[in-house]
Amino acid sequence: MEDTTILAPIRQRESLEGLVDAGAGEFYFGWVPPTWLSRYGYAKPMNQRQYPSANFHSLDEVSETVRAAHDLGARMRATLNSHSYSRAEHDLLIPAARELASVGVDAFIVSDLALLARLAELDLGPSVDVSCGAVIMNSAGIQLVRSIGADRVILPRDVLVSEVAAMRRDHPDVELEVFALDFRCFFVDGLCTTLHNLSPSTFARAGKPGEPPPEVSHSFCHDLFSRDPSYHHHDGTPVAGELLRKLRHNHQSFKVFQAQSIAACSLCAVRKYMRMGVRSLKVVGRTAVSEQAALRRRVGSLHRVMELAMQHPDQRSFVHAVQASFTPRSPFCRNGVRFGCYQSDAMDP
Repeated sequence: MEDTTILAPIRQRESLEGLVDAGAGEFYFGWVPPTWLSRYGYAKPMNQRQYPSANFHSLDEVSETVRAAHDLGARMRATLNSHSYSRAEHDLLIPAARELASVGVDAFIVSDLALLARLAELDLGPSVDVSCGAVIMNSAGIQLVRSIGADRVILPRDVLVSEVAAMRRDHPDVELEVFALDFRCFFVDGLCTTLHNLSPSTFARAGKPGEPPPEVSHSFCHDLFSRDPSYHHHDGTPVAGELLRKLRHNHQSFKVFQAQSIAACSLCAVRKYMRMGVRSLKVVGRTAVSEQAALRRRVGSLHRVMELAMQHPDQRSFVHAVQASFTPRSPFCRNGVRFGCYQSDAMDP
C-alpha cells in the first residue's frame, strides 16, 4: 500500500504548482460537458456542484492540467458524484467518462452504485472510487462496493477513527480516504436531499439550460434553523416543561455548532490514519477554490501535521503538538469541546 497523501480541490491549471509545492499529491475536480448543460443547465448538478466556479470550463483545460499534474507526480480524479442519476443521465455520463479517460484522468469519484457498476464493467482505465455520498460506514458496505468494482472508498466525516481502523483491518486491499479539513457539514452528505449554495430565490433561474444560477453564500437548508422555533405536539398543544428545555438546548447547541462548522477538522487523528495506512487525507473546498492562497495554507498546514505525525512517538504528544501549533482553529479546541472534530474520538490516546 502506498504512503498517505493529501487530496486537494482544483479547478484551474494555474493553481497546480502552488498546491503541489504546499504538499498536495492528488486532486479532485469537476467538469460538466456541453451535452449535459444543453439538456439540464445547472438545475441538475452533474457532480454535486451546480455552478461553474467549482468546475473546469473545458475538456482542453482538464487535459492540460492532467498532463501537468502527471509531470509533477500528482494524480487527477474526476467527480461524477451526484447521489443518483436517471437512465437518461447515465447515457450522458458514460460518454463524458470516456472523454475524461481519453485525457488521462486517474480516477472517477462516484456515489451512484449503478454508475459504479457500469464504469467498472466498461473498464475505461481510471480507477473507480466511491464517494462519501454513498454513505459507506462499515465493513459490510465496503464489501458491497468492492464486489461491484470499487478501488477506493471515501468515508463520511461521521465515521469514528476506531471504525476506520476496523474497516482497514477487515479490508486491507481497499484504499480508504478520510476528511482532514475543513468545512464540516452538520448533515450526512449522502442522506442530504438539498443542493449546495442555493436559496429559494435561486430557482427562478436555476432551470434555464446553459445559464448558471446566482451564487450565494449559504444553502437554503440553513435557513430552516436561522430563527428560534416554537414547539408543538401533534395535536397542536405547546411543548412545555423538561421536553421544551431539552429541545431549546439542542437548538442552541446546533446554532453554536453551525457557527463554528467551517473550523472543523480531524488533524488530531492524522497520526492514527497514517499508521493504519489510510491512503488519502482530503482537504474540502471545491466551492472556495478561487481563494487559492487560503487553500494553499490549508494544504500546507495539513502537510506540517503529517510531518509532526512522523516525529512524535505517541498519540498524546502528537495531539499536544498539533493543538499548540494550529489552534485556535476554533474556540472548541481551547475549551476541550469536540464540536469542531469530525470524529468524537479523534483526540483519544
